[in-house]
Amino acid sequence: MGLINLAHLIASVALKLGERETAMSVLAGAVDAQPWRVSEALRLYDLARSLDKKTVPLPGSLAVLLYSFNKAEELDATLASLYRSELNGASIFMLDNGSSDGTSEVISKWQSEFGVQMKRIDLPVNVGAAAARKLAYEGTAGAGMRFCGLSGR
Repeated sequence: MGLINLAHLIASVALKLGERETAMSVLAGAVDAQPWRVSEALRLYDLARSLDKKTVPLPGSLAVLLYSFNKAEELDATLASLYRSELNGASIFMLDNGSSDGTSEVISKWQSEFGVQMKRIDLPVNVGAAAARKLAYEGTAGAGMRFCGLSGR
Protein backbone atom coordinates (compact mmCIF):
# COMPACT_ATOMS: atom_id res chain seq x y z
CA MET A 1 0.00 0.00 0.00
CA GLY A 2 2.28 3.03 -0.69
CA LEU A 3 3.03 5.90 1.65
CA ILE A 4 0.24 8.01 0.16
CA ASN A 5 -2.43 5.45 0.95
CA LEU A 6 -1.04 4.71 4.39
CA ALA A 7 -0.92 8.38 5.40
CA HIS A 8 -4.52 8.98 4.33
CA LEU A 9 -5.66 5.77 6.05
CA ILE A 10 -3.93 6.61 9.34
CA ALA A 11 -5.23 10.20 9.19
CA SER A 12 -8.76 8.94 8.53
CA VAL A 13 -8.60 6.53 11.47
CA ALA A 14 -7.22 9.25 13.72
CA LEU A 15 -10.05 11.58 12.72
CA LYS A 16 -12.66 8.87 13.39
CA LEU A 17 -11.13 8.51 16.87
CA GLY A 18 -11.33 12.28 17.42
CA GLU A 19 -7.56 12.73 17.21
CA ARG A 20 -7.36 15.69 14.86
CA GLU A 21 -3.81 16.67 15.87
CA THR A 22 -2.57 13.12 15.19
CA ALA A 23 -4.17 13.17 11.74
CA MET A 24 -2.53 16.50 10.97
CA SER A 25 0.84 15.25 12.21
CA VAL A 26 0.66 12.14 10.02
CA LEU A 27 -0.24 14.18 6.95
CA ALA A 28 2.50 16.72 7.71
CA GLY A 29 5.01 13.86 7.97
CA ALA A 30 3.90 12.48 4.61
CA VAL A 31 4.25 15.90 2.98
CA ASP A 32 7.70 16.36 4.56
CA ALA A 33 8.79 12.94 3.24
CA GLN A 34 7.29 13.41 -0.22
CA PRO A 35 6.60 17.11 -0.89
CA TRP A 36 5.10 16.38 -4.31
CA ARG A 37 2.11 14.65 -2.72
CA VAL A 38 -0.32 17.52 -3.14
CA SER A 39 -3.36 15.63 -1.87
CA GLU A 40 -1.86 15.26 1.61
CA ALA A 41 -0.92 18.94 1.65
CA LEU A 42 -4.45 19.94 0.63
CA ARG A 43 -6.02 17.64 3.19
CA LEU A 44 -3.71 19.06 5.86
CA TYR A 45 -4.70 22.58 4.81
CA ASP A 46 -8.39 21.67 5.06
CA LEU A 47 -7.91 20.15 8.53
CA ALA A 48 -5.88 23.10 9.81
CA ARG A 49 -8.65 25.49 8.76
CA SER A 50 -11.56 23.16 9.63
CA LEU A 51 -12.67 23.22 5.99
CA ASP A 52 -13.19 19.45 6.13
CA LYS A 53 -16.29 20.08 8.23
CA LYS A 54 -17.92 22.31 5.62
CA THR A 55 -19.71 20.51 2.82
CA VAL A 56 -22.02 22.03 0.26
CA PRO A 57 -23.48 19.91 -2.55
CA LEU A 58 -22.78 21.16 -6.03
CA PRO A 59 -25.89 22.33 -7.88
CA GLY A 60 -27.13 20.56 -11.01
CA SER A 61 -25.73 17.41 -12.52
CA LEU A 62 -22.04 16.67 -12.33
CA ALA A 63 -19.74 14.35 -14.24
CA VAL A 64 -16.33 13.33 -12.97
CA LEU A 65 -14.01 12.39 -15.83
CA LEU A 66 -11.02 10.19 -15.18
CA TYR A 67 -8.51 8.74 -17.55
CA SER A 68 -5.52 6.60 -16.70
CA PHE A 69 -2.51 5.09 -18.37
CA ASN A 70 -0.59 2.62 -16.21
CA LYS A 71 -1.39 4.34 -12.91
CA ALA A 72 -3.23 1.53 -11.13
CA GLU A 73 -2.18 2.48 -7.59
CA GLU A 74 -3.00 6.16 -8.03
CA LEU A 75 -6.29 5.30 -9.74
CA ASP A 76 -7.28 2.99 -6.88
CA ALA A 77 -6.59 5.76 -4.34
CA THR A 78 -8.50 8.31 -6.44
CA LEU A 79 -11.54 6.06 -6.87
CA ALA A 80 -11.49 5.20 -3.16
CA SER A 81 -11.56 8.90 -2.36
CA LEU A 82 -14.41 9.51 -4.80
CA TYR A 83 -16.32 6.61 -3.27
CA ARG A 84 -15.96 8.14 0.21
CA SER A 85 -17.04 11.58 -0.99
CA GLU A 86 -20.56 12.86 -1.32
CA LEU A 87 -21.01 12.75 -5.09
CA ASN A 88 -24.76 13.32 -4.92
CA GLY A 89 -25.46 11.15 -7.95
CA ALA A 90 -22.60 12.43 -10.11
CA SER A 91 -21.76 10.28 -13.10
CA ILE A 92 -18.21 8.96 -13.30
CA PHE A 93 -16.68 8.45 -16.73
CA MET A 94 -13.59 6.23 -16.48
CA LEU A 95 -11.31 5.81 -19.47
CA ASP A 96 -8.48 3.27 -19.49
CA ASN A 97 -6.04 4.69 -22.02
CA GLY A 98 -4.48 1.38 -23.14
CA SER A 99 -2.94 0.46 -19.78
CA SER A 100 -0.90 -2.70 -19.40
CA ASP A 101 -0.56 -2.71 -15.61
CA GLY A 102 -3.39 -3.54 -13.18
CA THR A 103 -5.54 -0.56 -14.17
CA SER A 104 -8.27 -2.70 -15.75
CA GLU A 105 -8.65 -4.77 -12.58
CA VAL A 106 -8.81 -1.61 -10.44
CA ILE A 107 -11.56 -0.21 -12.66
CA SER A 108 -13.50 -3.49 -12.48
CA LYS A 109 -13.27 -3.51 -8.68
CA TRP A 110 -14.59 0.04 -8.36
CA GLN A 111 -17.17 -0.35 -11.09
CA SER A 112 -18.82 -3.02 -8.97
CA GLU A 113 -18.89 -0.54 -6.04
CA PHE A 114 -20.21 2.46 -8.02
CA GLY A 115 -22.59 0.42 -10.18
CA VAL A 116 -24.46 2.33 -12.90
CA GLN A 117 -22.97 5.58 -11.63
CA MET A 118 -19.68 4.65 -13.39
CA LYS A 119 -19.39 4.47 -17.16
CA ARG A 120 -16.31 2.71 -18.49
CA ILE A 121 -14.33 3.12 -21.72
CA ASP A 122 -11.42 0.77 -22.47
CA LEU A 123 -9.02 1.68 -25.25
CA PRO A 124 -6.71 -0.99 -26.72
CA VAL A 125 -3.84 1.51 -27.11
CA ASN A 126 -2.77 4.78 -25.54
CA VAL A 127 -4.15 7.66 -27.61
CA GLY A 128 -2.59 10.43 -25.55
CA ALA A 129 -4.03 12.69 -22.86
CA ALA A 130 -5.84 15.15 -25.15
CA ALA A 131 -7.66 12.44 -27.10
CA ALA A 132 -8.47 10.58 -23.85
CA ARG A 133 -10.02 13.74 -22.39
CA LYS A 134 -12.04 14.28 -25.55
CA LEU A 135 -13.34 10.70 -25.57
CA ALA A 136 -14.29 10.90 -21.89
CA TYR A 137 -15.97 14.28 -22.43
CA GLU A 138 -18.09 13.02 -25.32
CA GLY A 139 -19.97 10.76 -22.91
CA THR A 140 -21.01 13.45 -20.44
CA ALA A 141 -24.20 14.59 -22.24
CA GLY A 142 -24.00 18.19 -21.03
CA ALA A 143 -23.45 17.63 -17.31
CA GLY A 144 -21.13 20.00 -15.50
CA MET A 145 -17.82 18.18 -15.65
CA ARG A 146 -14.65 18.02 -13.59
CA PHE A 147 -11.48 16.29 -14.69
CA CYS A 148 -9.80 14.57 -11.79
CA GLY A 149 -6.03 14.09 -11.79
CA LEU A 150 -4.74 10.79 -10.45
CA SER A 151 -2.00 12.34 -8.35
CA GLY A 152 -4.38 12.78 -5.42
CA ARG A 153 -7.78 13.15 -3.94
